[in-house]
Amino acid sequence: MADGPGFDKSALRNFGMDFLLSNLMSGMAPQAALDALATLAQQDSHRETVVREWGSVDEYCKDVVNEAVARTAQCNHGGGPEPPLRVDVWNGDRSEHLGKGTYTENVTVYFIRKPDGSLSSAPNAEREPTEEENPDGFPVREAPNNPKIILDSGRTVYGCQVWWQPIDEPIPEGAV
Repeated sequence: MADGPGFDKSALRNFGMDFLLSNLMSGMAPQAALDALATLAQQDSHRETVVREWGSVDEYCKDVVNEAVARTAQCNHGGGPEPPLRVDVWNGDRSEHLGKGTYTENVTVYFIRKPDGSLSSAPNAEREPTEEENPDGFPVREAPNNPKIILDSGRTVYGCQVWWQPIDEPIPEGAV
């Protein structure tokens, strides 16, 4: 994404949010993700817009974090799209298009947090893992209000695991 004519504040803010959230979703520590965002903002291709629109890299980073928090809260606590809804879905780092699906409902999902910071879940992420599924007794984290998405392939994914966006398409019969 190059700086120049037609490149606007909104586009750079959205790019920064995608970058920040992608790093966090991949397991990067919050401070490391914020440092990476600051480094990105200082690159020649972005510095001019950052300084022109925000005045400093620190102000840009604050704006990106605040917007990411506001959008996450909106999706997790109402105000965002309501199910049922047709969506287009990519994996967590957006390197693979998973296909289209239907956002059917909001559910609570459970994650096992391993000592290295990585996350895993039981085969059914909508229930707490059993001792057999978490034999080392790692901490289990609860994530409420996650969009449950059933892909057209039949696979179930959750909003906290993937990138998704609403699409203007009718809901297939029997999808909900």
